[in-house]
Amino acid sequence: MPLFVGASSKVLLAFADAVERDAVMNDPEWPQTVDRDAFQSQLDEIVAAGYATSFEEREPGAAAVSAPIFNRAGKLVAALSVSGPSNRLTPDRMHEHAPAIVEAARRMGAMLG
Repeated sequence: MPLFVGASSKVLLAFADAVERDAVMNDPEWPQTVDRDAFQSQLDEIVAAGYATSFEEREPGAAAVSAPIFNRAGKLVAALSVSGPSNRLTPDRMHEHAPAIVEAARRMGAMLG
């Protein structure tokens, strides 16, 4: 799956180190239908918020919210995602529950060596 679609993919890309992010953003196979500047703005918003959401981006009827998991050294190691049907996991509900998901991701990271 491409890294520009879906909450967990966007989290992994938004919080990746600059070299990795630039490699993806400047890939010659980057789809012409995805505006790089607009996508970079979206990544900046994800970093500022601390989480990403997706609403029917990967699959019709599915939505997700995702937060980064960092190890104790501050290195991005994973993403925690919660997904569900888009008729129940609406954008408002995703934003309502995002702080709990961010906190759970923080706790998971604290457990890592």
